[in-house]
Formats: sequence, structure tokens, C-alpha cells
Amino acid sequence: YHNFKQRNLAVEQYTHEFDLLRLRCDVSEEDEQIVARYLAGLRPEISDVVYLQQYFSYDDVCRLALKIESQQKRRVSGPKFQFRSAGS
Repeated sequence: YHNFKQRNLAVEQYTHEFDLLRLRCDVSEEDEQIVARYLAGLRPEISDVVYLQQYFSYDDVCRLALKIESQQKRRVSGPKFQFRSAGS
């Protein structure tokens, strides 16, 4: 639980596994500590953006991570525009 990392898991899968590990380990922690562990395990390209957002709970952080992952996927698979110079 303490060293769990997202690696190639989708955020939804990571969150599910994180929650299962937390339950199995039966660890009693403050919400702030849970959020810190969750963020530490996320891929940096997601956690770095979550850190910049306003959140109040673990559930908020999970929702933000899902939204950020979705946005990043859209950017990668979104339409590709080609710009041509005026002389083309």
C-alpha cells in the first residue's frame, strides 16, 4: 500500500486497486495522508496537475485525476491541424 504506483494502469484501475489495498491493510489514516499517498503513486503528468487544483477530500482528488487523464487522452488522440504558410 505504501509503495503502490500507477505505472501503466488507468486512473480508474489505480484508484480501485489503491482502495482495495487500503482496506486490506486496514490502515487508519487522516484524509490528508490518504490523499498524499494517492498522489505520490500517480504518474507525474497527472499528479502534477492535480496538485495545482483545489480539492477538499480524497474523493475530490480521485475525480480530478480521472478528469485530467481524460483531458490528456483527448489531447493525444484529438484532431491534428496542419498550418500552411500564406505562400502555400
